[in-house]
Amino acid sequence: ATGDIFMFALDLDNNFIYGGRNGTWIGSGDPTSGASGTNALSAVQSGQTYFVSASVYQSSQDTNFGNGYFGTTAISSAGTNASNNGVFEYDVPTGYTALCTKGLNE
Repeated sequence: ATGDIFMFALDLDNNFIYGGRNGTWIGSGDPTSGASGTNALSAVQSGQTYFVSASVYQSSQDTNFGNGYFGTTAISSAGTNASNNGVFEYDVPTGYTALCTKGLNE
């Protein structure tokens, strides 16, 4: 729906990707579940290169990769983020960080 915020968590240690909408992980997914991958997609493969992209039909969409804005609109409230790399609308799962050069070595 208009105004929904989609979230993604990529676990490259266990090769899972999690998706969520408006602060809730789809299927009660748990990005901190480790090797069990609770309600995650296991389509991620080690040693591969991945590119982030989005497609929207007849609508506009904005992305926030941690800069704290959707287009020119600031997020309404900052979730918790243990790494302090990035500002997101909802809490960042424990052990995860923003997709940025600062987060590569964490």
